[in-house]
Amino acid sequence: MASVEQRFQALVELACCDSRVDPTAIFKIQLGEATVLKNAGGRVTDDTFRSLGVVGSISTLGLIVVLHHTDCGGLFRTDEDIRKIWSDRNPEHAQEISTKAFGTYKDSGLEECLRQDVAKVRGWPLLPKDVPVVGYSYEVETGRVTQVV
Repeated sequence: MASVEQRFQALVELACCDSRVDPTAIFKIQLGEATVLKNAGGRVTDDTFRSLGVVGSISTLGLIVVLHHTDCGGLFRTDEDIRKIWSDRNPEHAQEISTKAFGTYKDSGLEECLRQDVAKVRGWPLLPKDVPVVGYSYEVETGRVTQVV
């Protein structure tokens, strides 16, 4: 059986949890060739850095790919929209919900948000200087992939 170090690869992909977005299929990556981190919007969060820290402690970090996509729910709602929906459904938690950040990007747009997320990863103090971080946009309608950053 392969060691833990051998099972983790240098390639890390961060993508949206949308079921239409499969970064391994999009980039033709085989099972075991990349660590894939997914969340709503493919956003860089504190948990992204926690995960990178764990992966980087097990193996050497290599190329980090941030992947956002068209027709994403994060493009259609603002954080305020989501707070209102959840507060209406759960009025007893409205105060707590009012301070939540959901990482939507309706106001900034896909490419600008992608640039911001790549910049966040590049600015992570624990990121080794030689690790490249890039950002791609995926068109779910056509399958086209474009490097933005």
